[in-house]
This record gives sequence, structure tokens and C-alpha cells, in this order.
Amino acid sequence: MKVTTVTSRQRLAENLRNYRKKEKISREELAFRCGISARQLADIETCKCSTTIDTVDRLSEGTGIDPCELLK
Repeated sequence: MKVTTVTSRQRLAENLRNYRKKEKISREELAFRCGISARQLADIETCKCSTTIDTVDRLSEGTGIDPCELLK
């Protein structure tokens, strides 16, 4: 039996995409609110890069979601 493990990176990406859909905002708008580039947000949402705790804090501030919840 194959076990699939969801990484923190994948959870963060999914939570950000879900937030954007719920709020009906673009990547560009969310990136602006968080103080990061739209390219960086796209890379985070598609799991193409790792991110720092500082960026997670910015994402938290921009979304109003606790950092721990972003990673759950």
C-alpha cells in the first residue's frame, strides 16, 4: 500500500488557493495585500519553491489567517 504524505508546502499552497477563491481575488491582489510579488505567490501556490517563515508571516498578515492555520 502506498502512503501519500501531504507536506506543509502543499497545505500552504492549498490554503492560499482556497482563500483566494473564497474571497474572489486574483493572485496579484493577494500578493499586493501580503507585500510579495505575484510571481512569488504563484510559485508558492504551485509548490515550485520553499518559503521562509517571514513570508508565511506576511501571508498571514495579508489574509488575516493565523500562520498555524495556513499550514494546517
